[in-house]
Amino acid sequence: MILDEIKLQRQLGGLQDKFSWAVISPYVAQAERWFKKQVGQTLYDYVKQLTPTENQIDEKELRALAESAISFYAFSLLQPRLNLKIGDAGMMKILGSNHVAITKWEYVTLAESNQNLIDISMDGFWELVSELEPNEWKESEDYKVRNELFLKDAAELTEHLPLVNKSMRMYESLKMYIKKSERDTIRETITPEVFDMLKAKLDGSDQTALSNTDKELIELIKDALALKSLLRGLPYISVIVDTEGIRQVVKLDGTRNEIEASNESKAGLLAKLEKDTEVAIQKLFDYLKKVSTEDLYPSFFEIHADVDPFDIFQMEDDQHPIL
Repeated sequence: MILDEIKLQRQLGGLQDKFSWAVISPYVAQAERWFKKQVGQTLYDYVKQLTPTENQIDEKELRALAESAISFYAFSLLQPRLNLKIGDAGMMKILGSNHVAITKWEYVTLAESNQNLIDISMDGFWELVSELEPNEWKESEDYKVRNELFLKDAAELTEHLPLVNKSMRMYESLKMYIKKSERDTIRETITPEVFDMLKAKLDGSDQTALSNTDKELIELIKDALALKSLLRGLPYISVIVDTEGIRQVVKLDGTRNEIEASNESKAGLLAKLEKDTEVAIQKLFDYLKKVSTEDLYPSFFEIHADVDPFDIFQMEDDQHPIL
């Protein structure tokens, strides 16, 4: 395990020395399983074996961010049970001398704070991993999976869609729509051949370096992809569908009340997103049309190159753009 009793107390700060590790450890184990699922086995093992020296500042911070995320996730699981006693007599609430049970507002604020600290820790963790790129991580299958998309993480998505605000939770909610938009929109716009060529250069299977034209094209792809993904995902990411039916997520408790946007506001946002998406895709198309030649992005050039009107009369019937 990454955490032990001392590290947990250091991260949470508010735990008393008398708090039993036997009570906490099952929740820590659950939190470690959650963290492993989030980052993958390779990165989990890398962090677990890290014993950074005083001079290895980035590695120390990476380990601390992992410990923080696990600690607050464990505490969020444990928190509702801290003041309960369960036995043959049933379930009771413990109220010691000179102690008063917290109010609902205090409880909600604490739960909200826990989630914020989990998000901050995980967002910082991934940001630092992207900067350090440890060799063990870069050589793993998990790394290939994480980098298979043009928009590979929350920080990159935020560069092209600032409202995401580097939120890993928001990125994970949109990830499926990023994959679909790559396949259904980007691939068809730039042609499968150009799409596969850029992917091969990005993942290293093609050792050819990215040209400046490739880099500019990729930036335009990311602009269009970010908008298209949000347009597709926005109607669904705040909805819960399960055996209890369809429900909208609305926060009425916490440090601030949050209500669902009106139908008019949502329609306006979706219309703006749709328009911006169309503009971004058109810019991508126009750029490719401008730079493509018989040698550069030839599959796109063959399909979309302007046909000289005088050449039409010299074509066979099966080549004629009209016939």
